Amino acid sequence: MRLTSQIWTKIPATDSADNETIRDVIGSKSDGASSGDSIVSLAKKASTEIAIVDGYHDVPAQNAATNSQIRDVIGNKTDTAVGTSIYAKVTKLAANITTSSNGVLSYLDAGGEQTVVEVTPTTAEVVHGMWLDLVNMTQNGTIKVYHKIDGTNYREIESFDFTVATDSDGFFIDKTFGFGPSQYKITYTEGVDEGADRNIPYRFIREKRILT
Repeated sequence: MRLTSQIWTKIPATDSADNETIRDVIGSKSDGASSGDSIVSLAKKASTEIAIVDGYHDVPAQNAATNSQIRDVIGNKTDTAVGTSIYAKVTKLAANITTSSNGVLSYLDAGGEQTVVEVTPTTAEVVHGMWLDLVNMTQNGTIKVYHKIDGTNYREIESFDFTVATDSDGFFIDKTFGFGPSQYKITYTEGVDEGADRNIPYRFIREKRILT
């Protein structure tokens, strides 16, 4: 009887499939997490699965392109606008800001075509209309919009006539332009000598866009 008891209390073989004594159920310290079915095996398996689940909550690498876990979809706080995660998309939206540019050109008595405003955008941008306050002008004139389409040379893309007698002093260029990231400008040319310097206030809305 004592000999039988000693046999039952001995450690079973690794990953033993026996299921006759308590030792078979408990198992061996060397039982594997996936190859055995003892308590030791199940404990190791549970520990491994906890580590895997915990790993799913780790932050992915910056701008990771993987799409296997929720963490990949959410992204990393360092993701940039070129990434594909939710964080990257939000970063891109945040970068697409809308600003208002305004100022005053002193149209000199020297006359001729003079630049009201010239812009060198750092990204592509959309301009939603342009306003010129021509209340100070006493003669008819011409407003033109130019863009460096090839990145080097200005090309005229729009021209508008201003008639003092019939047009509103607040002249609105009712156009939406997509520029950049190369330069663009607005100019004014008097039709007849103004005879003095004239201030031309201007304002326009710029919506900056990140290209990816």
